Amino acid sequence: MPELEAHYSFRHTRDYRVAQTCNRIVWIDYKTGQHELFVQDIPDGKRRLLHTSHGDDGEPLRLVTLSPSGRYLLITQGDFSGVNSCTNPRRKTTPPAGFLQLVDTDGETPPRPIANTLVAAINPNESSITWARHGCVYSQTIEDSPVKELFRIRGDITDINWRPDGSRLAFVCERDEHALLGIYQPGISAISWISPDFDRKMNPVWSKDGQHLAFLRFNGPKPDIAEQLFSNKSDSFAVMVTNISTGETRAAWESSLEEGAGFSLQYGNRPLTWLDGQRLIFSHDASGWDHIYQYDIADNSCTALTEGYWLIQDYCNSSDGKLVVASHNGRRRYLYRLSVLDTETKEKNDLPLCQDSQFWRPSFSADDKYVFFVMGSETSPCHIAYLDRASGKTIRLSQQTQRFSDTSRHFTTPKIHTLKSLDSRLFHSQIFMPEGPGPFPAVLNIHGGPFVQSLPGFHPHLGMSFQYAFCQLLAKCGFLVMDINYRGSSGFGKTFRQAPERGWDGASDYQDVQTAAQWLTRHPNVDRRRIGVIGESWGGYLGSLALARDSGLIRAGVVINGCHNFPRELSRPHWGSKLFTSDKGETATETIARAKIAEDSSPWGWLDQWMSPVLIVHGDDDHCVAFAESLHLAHALRYRSVEVESLVLPDEGHEFLLHESWLTIGNRALAFLKRQLES
Repeated sequence: MPELEAHYSFRHTRDYRVAQTCNRIVWIDYKTGQHELFVQDIPDGKRRLLHTSHGDDGEPLRLVTLSPSGRYLLITQGDFSGVNSCTNPRRKTTPPAGFLQLVDTDGETPPRPIANTLVAAINPNESSITWARHGCVYSQTIEDSPVKELFRIRGDITDINWRPDGSRLAFVCERDEHALLGIYQPGISAISWISPDFDRKMNPVWSKDGQHLAFLRFNGPKPDIAEQLFSNKSDSFAVMVTNISTGETRAAWESSLEEGAGFSLQYGNRPLTWLDGQRLIFSHDASGWDHIYQYDIADNSCTALTEGYWLIQDYCNSSDGKLVVASHNGRRRYLYRLSVLDTETKEKNDLPLCQDSQFWRPSFSADDKYVFFVMGSETSPCHIAYLDRASGKTIRLSQQTQRFSDTSRHFTTPKIHTLKSLDSRLFHSQIFMPEGPGPFPAVLNIHGGPFVQSLPGFHPHLGMSFQYAFCQLLAKCGFLVMDINYRGSSGFGKTFRQAPERGWDGASDYQDVQTAAQWLTRHPNVDRRRIGVIGESWGGYLGSLALARDSGLIRAGVVINGCHNFPRELSRPHWGSKLFTSDKGETATETIARAKIAEDSSPWGWLDQWMSPVLIVHGDDDHCVAFAESLHLAHALRYRSVEVESLVLPDEGHEFLLHESWLTIGNRALAFLKRQLES
């Protein structure tokens, strides 16, 4: 459908990096399936296209790291991991391998393939590249000399970080349920372990003078995935600092000392970061909201830089460590703005930016004169831009397509609406109102995650931007759309994000879906007989639950990549949950009782009540939610004479890689909803 193609024709900035010693920026744009890598020197340099994918090939480009001078860049091409092979949605007879590649941003030569890995770094003096694969660490000079093996150990190396002077390499080695932090020193024949203990160490970060190494220490074995993601429990952790000269390690902050504290599941970029040789900043949500904290080695003190009933989404510090720029929702839960914090006085000042946009992922330029960010709005997809701090002028680096600009002029303005759920919990939604007189058919949109936040505009996550554009298209086609942030969504604090009894443990999040559907039946501009639902991933689970439990409310629905039976899915190897097996020293009775709760919280427990027609969509190379979930559901519903339409995408993953797939799904979903709800 031409209208869908126009709504999906936008350019979207996926990621960017900024150099440390010059005002150079590199970024990746997505446009109708093609990934484009750009570089530009600010403020007067010319934008240059460095590399592109081969059209809509399903082999995305992703940034890994940029050298301090900005000359050398490591990227990956292809959707792969250390566990799974490269996804092949184009069904090539010679499947893509997926490679780490080196790009010379000053030259015009094509990227140089390095290795099949995601774990890599550029030596601080920019003479060589270092990468890890399984338990081996390799090195190769920039000039493409023979590959050299630096060391080999037991376990999987998942993170590497060179000391600023290049004399030592910190790395994380995962072994079964624990993880060690090691130091490799060229010329020394043995690895040094930093404070080995019964824990999991991650994310080593060197101080700017190289005298200290900070890292995160997670206490005890890795939590069961079903408990970690779908309960109000948090993974207990501490921020640790090691003095490299003396070997002394001490805690800068420990979650075990603060009630309810643990590692935050709020999405965003809040890294463990050194301001200078003595001060460190990090984030946690012990207060119920994600805020920034500063640790000073000199007096062993830890203080809050921000506080209040709002959260920090992303942050980055200036080169001298005196300032931090942060994206936050301090004004409204669904509006993200940028502020600059003084790390000494704690004074916070908003940046002079346009009021009708949102801003994420800020970074200072090397000379601190400019602030880069990703910005978007109701009609403008997310793109890279920067603020000239002296003039207060915002300069856009990525230009939108004319076809989409013409389309977005006719977008409706989403209206924020707050509802009270069946158990009196408040939650937020966006209403997309079509033109003309009602009553209209209505569609309830349920985002995936669940730890993301649906916004009244374009989103920094590409998939969420497609979702927003589709909501706009539904409204243009005469549907009233209600897009909800159910409990478990990010942006509304820890108690909402990790509300009890969600998902497999009672489906408390479904109460919000049910409340929204009931609200639609009472809306004067909605035909209560024509209400549908669409959901992807976790939203697919909740959408299926709505079709099963409330076929009287929901006439039809589209379910994309959804989980439909928690005990079956969470016990699969890629999740590895043991909660539904009796190998934890529990009796079979206890395990069976827990599995019964999980099944009753799943659509599978309500199949006999399911009457509403459904379109089931799934990619058959999904490594997050097994394709078999949709396979079993379709078969079980057809056995019960429920009207089922199917859309299988061979060799597609959980997050669809082909633009063609997004168009295919959108066209089928729109046609299905029109057929089921417009009559």
